Amino acid sequence: MNTKTLEGRKSIPDHPIVSQAEWLEARKGLLTKEKEFTRLRDRLSQERRELPWVKVEKEYAFDGPGRKGVLPAHFGPTTLMASACTSITAM
Repeated sequence: MNTKTLEGRKSIPDHPIVSQAEWLEARKGLLTKEKEFTRLRDRLSQERRELPWVKVEKEYAFDGPGRKGVLPAHFGPTTLMASACTSITAM
C-alpha cells in the first residue's frame, strides 16, 4: 500500500477518496457480508451449545483466591457436567 507523509508526520496509507454514492454502495455490500457473518456466528454458537455434555468422573482440585478444594465441595452432592466451552454446570 502506498503511503503519504504530511510535513514530517507519520506516514498514512494512500486511501481512495470516493463520492457519497460510491461509499454508500460499498458500505451496503460490506453490511451484507457483516450480516451473513453474524448469522453464521449465531449458527455456530448454537451448534456449540447443543454439543452433548460429558459427566465429570474425575475429582478436580482447585486452588483459587479465597477458595481451595475439590469441585463437588463447591456445588454440593450434584451431578456435574462439563460442556465443550469448558464451563461447568451443576445438574
